[in-house]
Amino acid sequence: MADKSKIKHLYIMQIKGEGISKDIYDKLEDDEKKLLEEKNGKYWLKENIRKAIKVVAVGGVFDTIHLGHVKFLEDAKREGDVLVVFVARDEHIRKKGRKPLHTLKERVELIGSVKAVDAAIAGRENPQDTIGIVKPDVVIFGYDQKPFHIEGAVIKRSRVAFNPERLKSSKLINNKSGELDD
Repeated sequence: MADKSKIKHLYIMQIKGEGISKDIYDKLEDDEKKLLEEKNGKYWLKENIRKAIKVVAVGGVFDTIHLGHVKFLEDAKREGDVLVVFVARDEHIRKKGRKPLHTLKERVELIGSVKAVDAAIAGRENPQDTIGIVKPDVVIFGYDQKPFHIEGAVIKRSRVAFNPERLKSSKLINNKSGELDD
């Protein structure tokens, strides 16, 4: 079996690129190529190799990044080897009755810069498509999110609710005074 760090690296590459392109595949070492198989013109980890790592997924809007998010992500990362974050599309924010503060691309980049996050990706229009690419082993929902069933994944609720009476995105966004309570 290949070492876990190599598998994690290839997994993150395949998630970020929705598969590994032929150009990138050609530049890989021979021992890395042996871990992959071609499907529909892109390369993916073989299923038995992919199972050597535990993938954790979380999702959210992440339009304002605050310490509560960081604590949530750190907690989620402790559940596995790789943490993938699905960032909700603008339409999801509009359904909540407001306009996004940042573009989807900016939100993906922001959340991807958090140390605990291995890969941040834009959610697809159909969440099942995103889940199908990532194939998480564990999905962790935030303390205020409504969990739903995801085939093949263990569903958990985060143990972290870091100062939610003060650090809740909707409260921060709606705070017109710009001041936070101590």
